Amino acid sequence: MLLKIKWDLIEVLDESYSNIFEFPRPYTDKTMDIEWRAVLDGLKRRPRSVRYSTFVSMMPETLKHFLREVESEMCKARLSLVRRLLENYTMGEIAKGLHELMPWDSRVETALEHALYKQRYPEFHPEPFQEVHTPSKIQGYHPGDLANYNDLLG
Repeated sequence: MLLKIKWDLIEVLDESYSNIFEFPRPYTDKTMDIEWRAVLDGLKRRPRSVRYSTFVSMMPETLKHFLREVESEMCKARLSLVRRLLENYTMGEIAKGLHELMPWDSRVETALEHALYKQRYPEFHPEPFQEVHTPSKIQGYHPGDLANYNDLLG
């Protein structure tokens, strides 16, 4: 396998010099997306490395503290939680949900899922509408004893 290295690009060539794959060189000031799920899978295998990982230092501050403040077994559970939440939410949404729940307690995992769902699907409270067809004497009337009303209906 041959590599053709340019200032901004690396090309992988086969034996007939045809291009198999190419990717940008990381120091060219071009941003590259991080595959966070793969990073978290790697960190789950070695949870103590979370304290020293460059990838963790790139995470939002709240998420960084969430992962670094606990011991390795609890860290492994939190890494699994964040990995699972990344299926439906972005890293920023997870960090915002964690920020709303500070200070964290033992039920943070369940509360975080609820906070993220509430963040994405806020409750709908419609404005009360003006109803003009009911006479004003009857509007807001609540009968006191419903047994009398039921007797009238038979």
